[in-house]
Amino acid sequence: MGHHNKVQYFQLPLSLKNPINILISIHILFFVLYCALGYFGFLEYKINDGETIEQFIQSALGLSFYDTSWQYGLLSVFTYQFVHTNFGEIMLSMIALWIFGHMVAKEIGASKVIFLYLICIVLSASVFILSHFVFTVFSGRCVMEGAYPGALAIMTTSLIFYKSFQIRVYKNISIPLWVICAVIILLSFVFVYKNSIAYILVYVCSVHIGYRFAVNKLSSTVFTKNAIQYSNLRGRLN
Repeated sequence: MGHHNKVQYFQLPLSLKNPINILISIHILFFVLYCALGYFGFLEYKINDGETIEQFIQSALGLSFYDTSWQYGLLSVFTYQFVHTNFGEIMLSMIALWIFGHMVAKEIGASKVIFLYLICIVLSASVFILSHFVFTVFSGRCVMEGAYPGALAIMTTSLIFYKSFQIRVYKNISIPLWVICAVIILLSFVFVYKNSIAYILVYVCSVHIGYRFAVNKLSSTVFTKNAIQYSNLRGRLN
């Protein structure tokens, strides 16, 4: 990666010892399990009151709101991120989390990336729930699932940290980071987006969280550097 004439390299580790990769692996494991259940026909198996296993996964683990009745518990606020029902959605979310997560980790550390991701997951769930009370007519019957809200927040943070950076893909061919983010967002309308104002508000919330986190982090870094420079200057004067 390059920033004007400055070249900076990022390592995107594959080791499962890395916290970000552990999180990605858990998501992939749940998706593989879901696909296995579908392959062997278990998703259509009926359990309580004629409800299929697939319907149970979406109503109990996914974040759902049907009409004016609650179909989810507090647990689903945390579990909906692990419910992936199509390959395109999980591929897009995990690629974004892997690339941009490790980029942000270079600035704040992997543990804080996970913290940012989880905070966004919970806050996005809260926005999804509240939107059904405020926009009952426009929310409709929809289920929020997948890790895209958290990945979107991290992608936004990375874009603020490295807004002028480019990714070299082949020899002298480089692509600005913002173009890659734009492509991922456009693809999300194909693989992730659902026709619901609740989803739109969730995405806006994710972008805002990522933006505010990055801005606050950059501001605190500048303040710390200025304080150190001022302290060193006073030391020299004394």
